[in-house]
Amino acid sequence: MEGLWSLTTSEIKKAGQVERARQHLDQAVARLEAAVDKRKKSGESGESGDRLAEEMEMARSANAAMKKNNDSMSIHLDGAINRLKAVLEN
Repeated sequence: MEGLWSLTTSEIKKAGQVERARQHLDQAVARLEAAVDKRKKSGESGESGDRLAEEMEMARSANAAMKKNNDSMSIHLDGAINRLKAVLEN
């Protein structure tokens, strides 16, 4: 049972790390969106604006992938927690 508990503790730590990383990525995407909006309003365009838009799209894609990974981890953690509860109840 000790091995099962260690695995669960590790999974919980990883889930917290994933959540923090997702939050950081959300903040980065928000900053990129604000920068793009600011450039659009000021009339700036060209290569730097295109690069920024491309980076923003890449950040959005990474954010979506992290959210999917976070959801998957959450499901696995719920399963591990339920298995632990069942073992402890018996």
